[in-house]
Amino acid sequence: MAIEPWLGDLLGYRQIQVGATGDVQLPARARLRLSRGFVAVDDAIAGVTDLSADTARVINAQTGTSYTLALADAAAVLALANASAITLTVPPHSVVPLPVGVTIPVYQDGAGQFTVAAGVGVSLLSAATPPLRSAARYASPVVLFQRAIDTWIVSGGLA
Repeated sequence: MAIEPWLGDLLGYRQIQVGATGDVQLPARARLRLSRGFVAVDDAIAGVTDLSADTARVINAQTGTSYTLALADAAAVLALANASAITLTVPPHSVVPLPVGVTIPVYQDGAGQFTVAAGVGVSLLSAATPPLRSAARYASPVVLFQRAIDTWIVSGGLA
């Protein structure tokens, strides 16, 4: 089980040891939960932390000029392909209950740049200046990370 080191540092994840036999050693009073391609470590002291599982993600290829995140995207890489501009909407948790801690990579697979837009009540946080647009076709993926309900960090290949 592994997560990107930079993401673990950013979020303060606890280290989990995996033995040579595949045994997982958890901190004291911790429980392990599996849900929709994610591993959650429930620690009585630290609360719940979601970690990406070591499973291959499916490619969710979208060819329209608009797309709204869906539950299945929690285990996918989004490939947005259109000759025109594309709007990618991050919906509120009340509409699509994506788990806190989910990371969704998105890349531009066509000539049209995509713009990440917030649904009603959703906050998008980024070091980039809005509008949050993809940099270029096949550039580094834009990464969407939900750090709290309806609060997302948008980073990576932004223009």
